[in-house]
Amino acid sequence: MTVSAFPEVAGTVHGGGWYADGATATLQATPATGYAFAGLTGNVNSAPVAVTLPVPRPVNLVACFSWGVNPAGAVKKRVEE
Repeated sequence: MTVSAFPEVAGTVHGGGWYADGATATLQATPATGYAFAGLTGNVNSAPVAVTLPVPRPVNLVACFSWGVNPAGAVKKRVEE
């Protein structure tokens, strides 16, 4: 299973790697400060930050993050310079 974060600076995603056919994998997405997890795209579309899924074939997933939410949940305004 290949996993990546988009944008790359917005967070990390763990759980990728080689799995036996039919195994179950757990994927965990963690947003960086100032970002929020927006969902998974690829072979699986999902909204939870952590997801457990069967791996019946090669799987490619992207954890998508969006700007504008700090860890306390308050909305931030992005300042463009």
